[in-house]
Amino acid sequence: MQNRQRNIGTTMRPNIEISHTLNGRVKDFAAGSAEYETVEEAYRDIIKAGLAELEAAENAGEKEVATDTEGTPDADVPEPATDTPDAADAAIASWVPEGDVATSTARDATRTAVAWLRDHEGRATRSTIVDAAKPGEVSEQQWWVRGAQPGLAMLAEEGVVERPTSKSYQIDG
Repeated sequence: MQNRQRNIGTTMRPNIEISHTLNGRVKDFAAGSAEYETVEEAYRDIIKAGLAELEAAENAGEKEVATDTEGTPDADVPEPATDTPDAADAAIASWVPEGDVATSTARDATRTAVAWLRDHEGRATRSTIVDAAKPGEVSEQQWWVRGAQPGLAMLAEEGVVERPTSKSYQIDG
């Protein structure tokens, strides 16, 4: 029997553990772009872009690039300006969400929910908030479960958001 070795050329693929969510984000990115025929191409470009960003920041003597819980650089997109109360904005800006979500994504979802609650009269349930405030291109799982709900829970602990019932949220004024 002949011992065959697979010719892999100069390609080396690291065997790393990544979450299903992160893998899903890459697949969604690849599917949404006409540039990529395969998910492998998207992974390659994402890794190259992330490495280039980290190297550029290091070479420029800048501070460390902010990353999410996966160690993936957060998007270079500024936080959106919203009409959130000062106490809420300060709490959201210092909040580091747990779990598998980019910090900027969770903060953006929370700011959007807070801005909507501020304009809304009275209390609102999850379904009301999601139906009115969630951007259409984002899944409910990503926006509510990983972003807005944990952020609103943190704000309730801080006393910024009220919880009139266990299933509702409210901001007065």
